[in-house]
Amino acid sequence: MANTRYYEYALMVEQHGGFKRAAIECGVSQPALSKGIAALEKELGVEIFDRNSRPLVPTVYGQSVIEEAKQILEGQARLKKNVLQLKGVLDYEVRMAFGPFMWNWKAASISKAFREQYPSSCLMLQSCAWDVLPQLLHDRKVDLYVGDISDEGLEEHFVLIPLPNEELYYISSPNNPLAGKDLSSHPAEFLQHPFVCCSAPPWAQRALKKLMPDFDPRETHASIYANDLYFIRDVLLNDPDLATLAPQCCFQDEIEKGDLVASKFHQDLKTHAGIAYNRYGSQLPILQDVVELVKEVVISGDDV
Repeated sequence: MANTRYYEYALMVEQHGGFKRAAIECGVSQPALSKGIAALEKELGVEIFDRNSRPLVPTVYGQSVIEEAKQILEGQARLKKNVLQLKGVLDYEVRMAFGPFMWNWKAASISKAFREQYPSSCLMLQSCAWDVLPQLLHDRKVDLYVGDISDEGLEEHFVLIPLPNEELYYISSPNNPLAGKDLSSHPAEFLQHPFVCCSAPPWAQRALKKLMPDFDPRETHASIYANDLYFIRDVLLNDPDLATLAPQCCFQDEIEKGDLVASKFHQDLKTHAGIAYNRYGSQLPILQDVVELVKEVVISGDDV
């Protein structure tokens, strides 16, 4: 059976007459939405939309699919609501923090999934520097965080659930001097050019020191630090001399458009992301359910 999100994609495309606006409404990238529609068409064996029309309109088969999609999603919403009422899950406040990479990569998808599953509850989100996250959790200012879990000793206080690791790339404008070069055999060349990046989590500090013993960001030509990757994206788009280290997925839309380039840096430099929450319990009754929701969204592969 097709992923029910694909039916939602089809409804949004029919409503907005195109993939771009539909992707925005669904909280995913346009390529992710296109793949979802293609997967649904492959499973059903029909074309849902006439690709030659502008705006896009459903085919004869597509009209039937749209009507069935409405029934499926309405039934799913009713089922979720009934289950939540039986569980007594109506009005809760969930406080969740994200590290910089995870904020850009999955926060929107997680918030959308939360709203669908807990329509009467409130999700409080915040993006923080990597090193701030454990203290927020320790002080019980957040219920869980999605970010770096590599710091030694965290497991003594928190439950840590690893998430898929992402390789870091040298992200830059196509006009950057190092764009397109394979830096994996000589990553130290990165030091010869200015960069903009977020504060490095413990795993990145150790990995960079191992790869480049002389690495010292204070000695670079010019460095900019910011834990907001949206700001970093805008800087990269407007200054071809600057670059950053990040997973490709954080800048996937810009890379697919050709506005930014992801160059190979070093295969050993990967994120150590995961979910962390207090080991000694929480006052939040739905904490375990929210943790499972985050795992499902991150591992599902849907892009933001």
